[in-house]
Amino acid sequence: MTDDIRQLWSQDAADATGFTPAEMHARAARLRRRLIRRDAVEYVAGAVVIGAFGFCTVVIPDWGIRVSCIALIIGTLVIMRNLWKQRMPRPPEAMGASSATFYRAELIRQRDSLINVWRWYLAPLVPGTLLFLLMMWRAMAEFMPGGGAMVPIVALLAIDAAVFGAIHWLNRRAARELDAEIEAIDGATPTE
Repeated sequence: MTDDIRQLWSQDAADATGFTPAEMHARAARLRRRLIRRDAVEYVAGAVVIGAFGFCTVVIPDWGIRVSCIALIIGTLVIMRNLWKQRMPRPPEAMGASSATFYRAELIRQRDSLINVWRWYLAPLVPGTLLFLLMMWRAMAEFMPGGGAMVPIVALLAIDAAVFGAIHWLNRRAARELDAEIEAIDGATPTE
């Protein structure tokens, strides 16, 4: 009789997901470290962008380019604020949730964030980028005959579009990977 109770107790140690609480805790900790690293890189990149366009705002005499640099700085600040709002919440122990519940909810939250990368990460840069290219074209048109100034601007626009597209694609791919992990957790959940 006691062997049955011990066996039931040891089986119960694995959350409803089929993973032990220690495995879920380790996965959640690994996700937390990965997100902290990613956020740190994003904040450093944001600081570099703000510094570079801030320098351009001070040094470049053209008022249109200055305004577009300020718009890009504002867009970068919006991205950094959005990133801060989407940071990982406190560990599950602090919230009273099981490791599996917390981990699965965090995976869903991160997946949804990656799916919506256009809205919170790329869109804030679009106005400043377009204004910057327009002001560069205006400044270059003063020195280049005809449509000569349009060629480098179109090339820069194509590069910007390719970078934005790549960021979107990479984030969608990462969201699919998180979906697979969510499905693995759901698939390990015993059905009644």
